[in-house]
Amino acid sequence: MPRKEVRRRVDRIPQEKTVLEPAATGNKDLKTALSGLNAYRKSLLDSRSLIDQRIAAVESAIKTINQTPMATNTGLQPTANRNHRAGSLKDYIERVLSGNGVMTVKQITQAVLLAGYPTRNKTLDKSVGIALAQMRTVAKVTRGKFQLK
Repeated sequence: MPRKEVRRRVDRIPQEKTVLEPAATGNKDLKTALSGLNAYRKSLLDSRSLIDQRIAAVESAIKTINQTPMATNTGLQPTANRNHRAGSLKDYIERVLSGNGVMTVKQITQAVLLAGYPTRNKTLDKSVGIALAQMRTVAKVTRGKFQLK
């Protein structure tokens, strides 16, 4: 029997693509690059919003410090008519409110920290709001604003 002729595959040398020549795989590469750039842009925007929040918190703290007349420990006197433990958050809140009129929860929180309340609480605003709602000696003036009765 005669032997079959085997066709050998000749490796083709790929031609270099020019910049002006669009390719089918080039569109996929562009789409991948575009989606990567969009993801990076989104992460930068998220970072920017986080930085904006932090700047707003710092500005709020500065504003509170400038508005709060009791920026030092020396102005705080222990309350005489207390229904809570000395040194507790409610004690500090009552001391801070005794020297000031109507204050927001954020202002009370900043004043409590300035008064030297020892805490590592990451959500102190929330704890202050809860404590204010439980205190009989504190009256709610409007939404988020409190004063002593």
